[in-house]
Parts: sequence; C-alpha cells; structure tokens
Amino acid sequence: MLQGVAREFKAPSNSGRLVPVLFCGDCGTRIMHTPHHSPHLVTLFPGTLDDSSWTRPVAHLWLSRRRKGVEIDAEALLFDEQPADRQPIYDLFARATAFDASQSTQPVT
Repeated sequence: MLQGVAREFKAPSNSGRLVPVLFCGDCGTRIMHTPHHSPHLVTLFPGTLDDSSWTRPVAHLWLSRRRKGVEIDAEALLFDEQPADRQPIYDLFARATAFDASQSTQPVT
C-alpha cells in the first residue's frame, strides 16, 4: 500500500463462511481476500494496483455484478456468480504460470 493503513475484517461468503478481507482502513477499498477453500492463496483485486498492465486474469467471477465499461478478456473462464467447481480455474492458472496451487504451502503475495 502506498497510503493508508491495511486492516482486516471477516466478510460472509455465499456459503455462509467468514472470509478474511484485507482493506484500506482509510478509504475502505478491498485489496484482497483469503478464500476458506484455499488458504494458501489470496485473491487480489487488480483494480487496486498502480499498474495492472502486467496482469493476465485466467478467470472472471461475479460478472453479474461487474461495473459498466469493465473490459473482460473473452479468453478467460467466465462466471456470472461463484463457480461450483474451482478446479478449472486452478488448472488454467497452473498452465498460465507453471504454478501448482495444490502443492503450495506458502502464501502468494
């Protein structure tokens, strides 16, 4: 973070579980969250990056809630809501990055 103080709260997910969410304590912008199903990974909100030109999303979730004007890569996996099965996302991410999420015990930062 360039400004502000990072804080954490627990947000309810669709499953009812509480998900740790890191956010800016000054402006309230969500930065990332740690999924209950994959605590060794984090979901980063690329819109919070100063320069997101290097990012290559492999999937877009919650398209039903996207803001107007947001460009979506048609080559990525697309989901209107939370996917029931996340494995296709993990598999595509592994192919795109040579990262095996199932073998990782280190947080991705």
